[in-house]
Amino acid sequence: MTMAKISTSLNMKSNINLVRRNLDNLRTALPRIGKFRITEALTEIMRRMSKPGKKMTYPVPWVNVKQRIKVIIMIMKKQGFLPYARTGSHERGWKMESNVQGGKVYNNSRGSKHLYGTMRDPRQSPIHVGRWVNLRATYDAVVKGLPKKVKESLRKVPRA
Repeated sequence: MTMAKISTSLNMKSNINLVRRNLDNLRTALPRIGKFRITEALTEIMRRMSKPGKKMTYPVPWVNVKQRIKVIIMIMKKQGFLPYARTGSHERGWKMESNVQGGKVYNNSRGSKHLYGTMRDPRQSPIHVGRWVNLRATYDAVVKGLPKKVKESLRKVPRA
């Protein structure tokens, strides 16, 4: 009868060491899992944002005559003829950078804020609304699918 008692206490002691070791492994693994989920979400945002916009509809919904003149002059300087021929630079302009906290997705192409909006100001130029994907709406849709703990760890970006 005493042998059984000794055997049980030895099993518990070895299981405690195993549990302690696994908890230590879990403590180091959790941030990596969270970072992986964030990187996965950023990749999905980048994939969705890289889709080309729909073709222009006519009449063009210009904000005012000044905008119309400015855009036409810009197109003529850049390519020398109308209508504008897409180069795909905005779609290819999406980049992702990883850092210690997670990462970021951005597009530094000229005028991209007018096509996609920004995180702080999701408004797009009226010419592009409904034709190009909105950055803030895409971010919200992707983050909605993340686990609660990962969402809480994201840096909060104020809404406009």
